[in-house]
Amino acid sequence: MARRAYSARAIPEARVRDASSSRTVQEACRLCYKATMIPEPQHFWTLVWAVYGLASLATFIAFGLDKRAAAGGQRRTPERVLHLLELAGGWPGALLGMAVWKHKRRKLSYLAVTALAVLAHLLFWAWMTGLFD
Repeated sequence: MARRAYSARAIPEARVRDASSSRTVQEACRLCYKATMIPEPQHFWTLVWAVYGLASLATFIAFGLDKRAAAGGQRRTPERVLHLLELAGGWPGALLGMAVWKHKRRKLSYLAVTALAVLAHLLFWAWMTGLFD
């Protein structure tokens, strides 16, 4: 299979690394970030905080509505929806919702999946910021 020629600007350094290396994946993610229209890292982090904040707010509200529905015997929010909100960055809102609304704190299977979502986010950001280098 013939190698495709890439310009140095499009893929700096990544073409000389071993493809099986996790370093290559990390560089590819960083290249995708560089290819976006975000001019400075400060704007990127502002966007990240905004996404986490909005997702957390939505998750916190969803926990409150689910608690109200549970108390009133109404139709509940499916757990998979709550978990998807957590994975979308709303895990801080989920933890706050569990504490404030005293909701979903006894079901161990739910807590385990929430813990995995939190761990996945923390590991992803530790990896992306180079903590494991």
